[in-house]
Amino acid sequence: MANLTSLQRVKLSKNQLRFDLSKLKLPEGVSSVDLSSNLVTGSLSSLLNSKTSRFLEEAHLSNNQISGRIPDFSESLNVKVLNIGNNKIGGQIPSSISNLFELVRLDISRNHITGVIPQGLGQLEQLNWLDLSINQCTYRKNPG
Repeated sequence: MANLTSLQRVKLSKNQLRFDLSKLKLPEGVSSVDLSSNLVTGSLSSLLNSKTSRFLEEAHLSNNQISGRIPDFSESLNVKVLNIGNNKIGGQIPSSISNLFELVRLDISRNHITGVIPQGLGQLEQLNWLDLSINQCTYRKNPG
């Protein structure tokens, strides 16, 4: 797929694709990837980082077998939609989620997320859809 230099959107949802996410090499310029409802494994860090995702705006990865943790996010990412619901992702939501200034939709539902929901989520002014349901998250009200 890396040779498809004009490719902007990849939609391979609802198939029986079995591969490790770290093996996926998207061509530079891809702004949207939809691999939802497959048998994808591996961790998110290989896809969601400043080296491989400069152009990525939408990542639809729900209903797979993705594990590991949600990676730290740099300010250089322009992700607007992150749908990673119904996987096997654990750990906490990183406070660096607040670096995703352009984020409009975030679905982390039906995973194994624990810990306190980061205050930084409240700073994402563009966010209009947030689904953290069916996890083990807690909330701590900001004192004051």
